[in-house]
Amino acid sequence: MEEYGFCNKVFKDNLRAPSRFCWSNNNNNALIACENGYRVVQKAFQEANGFFQRHDYDSVRKSETIAPRAQGSCDTTFITPPAPASPLVERNRQMRILIAMALFTTHQLSP
Repeated sequence: MEEYGFCNKVFKDNLRAPSRFCWSNNNNNALIACENGYRVVQKAFQEANGFFQRHDYDSVRKSETIAPRAQGSCDTTFITPPAPASPLVERNRQMRILIAMALFTTHQLSP
């Protein structure tokens, strides 16, 4: 081979790239799944807010009950192999607490 060093370097550099691409692509897919989960949470709380304004606390509770599972889908996405480490650990923890507070409050308000 005329340029063994050059060819060897090209192969090594390009053979590693697919794994980096797969990791990056997997990370993007996980973040998209989190974004979708958080959209469901946002929609549930927007709907619940409308019911809250009308003092319909039972409907508030029903609207909010989807939120924990939707938010949890973000955590699950990052623990399913071969997913990368979640950059949203603290945000997810805070969201779980806020959702739990909202559900507790609604439970106290509804008959």
